[in-house]
Amino acid sequence: MALAVTLGEGIEYAQDRGVRVTLLVFPDRSGQTPEVANRLRAICDEVIQMTPEIFTQCMSRRMPAGAPPISTPAPSQEVSIETYVVLDNAAEDLGRRSARKVTSDQELAAILRDASKIHGKIPQQFDGGLLRFVADAIGVATLTFDQKRLAREGFWAGFTTEVEGRETTA
Repeated sequence: MALAVTLGEGIEYAQDRGVRVTLLVFPDRSGQTPEVANRLRAICDEVIQMTPEIFTQCMSRRMPAGAPPISTPAPSQEVSIETYVVLDNAAEDLGRRSARKVTSDQELAAILRDASKIHGKIPQQFDGGLLRFVADAIGVATLTFDQKRLAREGFWAGFTTEVEGRETTA
């Protein structure tokens, strides 16, 4: 019996295990960028539209100096300010609780060192749980790109506040 899995289910499965998913949308031979379904765009952590210029630059041996930034279009979903408040509070709370669970100074140093290597992104051991926790808190199945970004920022705010509080009381 064959198991049919959609691309969206595969993405969500990977994210539940802490994997970040970036969708690269490449232009076709005529240079036109295909449309991406809103649901697929919303469940990915990041969507990068590869314009013909960016695609050509990325496929060359060297990236030219002053290359244009890659744009990430935002999903067109309306969300209330109350939803963002709940999202932010839930993410910060989980960040504080996660920091409290880290009891070893060596483990904490490793987490902070790894986070600095990946420019403040949430370590995989926390990321999947964070996204599920926040989605449940605001009552949605999947978070939009902006909601994921805000959840991760809120998590770090709570995590670092807890760590700094621990350092001042020590």
